Amino acid sequence: MAHRPLHRLPPAKQIAPAILAKLPAHGPHRVATCGDLLRLSLVDLAELCDLNSTQAAELHRNVCSVVYALPSRATSIVGAAGMGKTQFCLTVAVTTTLPHALGGWDAGVLYIDTEGSFSASRFREIATQVVSAQGRPDSTLASIIKNMTDKIHVLSAKTVSELRSRIEAIEPMVIQHRIRLIIVDSIAFVMRRDLADRRQDYQPDALSSNNQPPHRFGGGPPSGNNKGMSDLLTWEASNLKYIAETFQIPVVVTNQITTRFRPPTVMGVPSIASSDRYESAVTAALGNTWAHLVTTRLVLRYSDERRTTEKIPASHTPMNAIPTPLDRTITVAKSPIVPTVQFDYRISSSGFVSKSPPTL
Repeated sequence: MAHRPLHRLPPAKQIAPAILAKLPAHGPHRVATCGDLLRLSLVDLAELCDLNSTQAAELHRNVCSVVYALPSRATSIVGAAGMGKTQFCLTVAVTTTLPHALGGWDAGVLYIDTEGSFSASRFREIATQVVSAQGRPDSTLASIIKNMTDKIHVLSAKTVSELRSRIEAIEPMVIQHRIRLIIVDSIAFVMRRDLADRRQDYQPDALSSNNQPPHRFGGGPPSGNNKGMSDLLTWEASNLKYIAETFQIPVVVTNQITTRFRPPTVMGVPSIASSDRYESAVTAALGNTWAHLVTTRLVLRYSDERRTTEKIPASHTPMNAIPTPLDRTITVAKSPIVPTVQFDYRISSSGFVSKSPPTL
């Protein structure tokens, strides 16, 4: 869909001829397809088409909706605990099960829960807020929510073997229940727990007295475990991508963050003189193998180090203090068609809600 010519968009998504005329159709900087336009920054798009920032963002969203009309991509949601990864999943699940008349897909959702974090009551709360905002009468609200809830199919996977068996069983479920969205929350939880069980003396957050990374079996991780984990991640990603491409449905997978240790570098080269000291960096879990396997990566993080308290029902979060809405941002860190953008978001009774338009 990214190769679709801009002058051949569906009638409801067509771009005004005056705007098309301003886009270069030839040469090294031509903008003739959806992919060409989506590679432009919002600033460049506004300058080329003589639009303001709001109009440029609307044009970008319009073309993006055409490219993702048949979404066959694996999207990874990365963030620390409490950032709203599960809330994001519940919100997109509500959108998928929402009736067509209310702007949804009116389709089924397969939710593979590895952490036990799926909350049926929270799903119903988000669904109730979304449906009520559409002005539906109270007399029909209960039946709509029940129909949406019936479309959610939750499978538990507490171990790596259970997760593998769940993934193997996806294809018949997609056909039987008309699944249009697959969620795995989270892919890292069972993988890291399985790896920790194999390395009984591995302490990822501990440092020895000389600030070196914690010792493992014989001073380093067994290569067989790492190889097996890499192979399993590749198998999982391949199967999820196969389902996404075969049935043209999106796959959303949440991932955790971890701390990695490495020796200091001088001009990109590890410093031998400082090899007894290690630097730490926060990064997505599961390493480079998983990072290269997903198509799109969204990163949830605090916009600054300031945290303040916000009163919300205890059922929504295990934390007593969470960041205020303006403290959190979501960033498109990896995408084949969308530039790197970020925007503020908040978690409300309506789920995962954007607070601001995207910024570069």
